Amino acid sequence: MYIGLAEPEDAVIIEGARPLEMRIKGVHGDAATAAIVVNAIPRVLDAPPGLVAMTNLPIVSAALYDCPTP
Repeated sequence: MYIGLAEPEDAVIIEGARPLEMRIKGVHGDAATAAIVVNAIPRVLDAPPGLVAMTNLPIVSAALYDCPTP
């Protein structure tokens, strides 16, 4: 996907005796990247001091809860 794309989507097209085409609405790459960074914050704060690779952190997933406000 690229900036300015009207309808972001991922497409899977299988050609064969019974062709299959599937389109999944998506999220623009920039918004998805920002979401991963924001959702990683709690895991980074819980990590030990020093340089930590993403592979050493728990898997990042969507924060589907209300975040406390200060």
